[in-house]
Amino acid sequence: MDAAVWGGTEVPTTAHRPDEYVVIGHILQDRDVIEEILYGR
Repeated sequence: MDAAVWGGTEVPTTAHRPDEYVVIGHILQDRDVIEEILYGR
């Protein structure tokens, strides 16, 4: 089965550590990329 992993959202210096966070702008950019992949928009 084919699979893909996406890892663009996290902040590398805080990934899997106490007080881990993401930047909302990164999530929105990821959403745009995934939308393009799925729907060609």
